[in-house]
Amino acid sequence: MCVNIMPGWIVFVPITLVYGSVVVTWIIRKVLRVTPEPEPLPNDTQEQCQEDQIKQKTE
Repeated sequence: MCVNIMPGWIVFVPITLVYGSVVVTWIIRKVLRVTPEPEPLPNDTQEQCQEDQIKQKTE
């Protein structure tokens, strides 16, 4: 009996670990979605970044 049960456990344990990790990542994603997203950058900083990129291209 013990010999027959062991292979089942060898298969069962990795499946539980994989399934558990999937559940944990899903819960983390769910929590991250619930938390408010960071506010978008003001237009001034975005325009400044674009100007910097243009300056680098011209150089």
